[in-house]
Amino acid sequence: MTIKTLIAAAAVAAGLTAAAPVQQAEAKTNIDITIGIGDGSYPYGDPTYRRHYYRPAVSCRSGARIVRGNGFWGVTPVDCHLPGYKYLGWRWGHQYLVRVNGAGYITSVNRAY
Repeated sequence: MTIKTLIAAAAVAAGLTAAAPVQQAEAKTNIDITIGIGDGSYPYGDPTYRRHYYRPAVSCRSGARIVRGNGFWGVTPVDCHLPGYKYLGWRWGHQYLVRVNGAGYITSVNRAY
């Protein structure tokens, strides 16, 4: 019985040495995904090119069109300087002062007295 136990112990020891921890291989990958418009030529394809960030998205004239498109009529510009364009326009029989930011969003509507 002891011989069988010794043989079994030797088999277990041989199996444990074969199952020793193996160093894992590292996957050295480099993934680069670029999404853009155009052929990527400078300056329009360069994401660090910032000139277009400083220009307003809408002009004073297109801001007046935005105000007219939101139900006002008789729209006249009062102040065409950023950060907000100001317009006087009529709606529901009353005159309002409407402010539009450089991105083209109406930021406030106040009744003009």
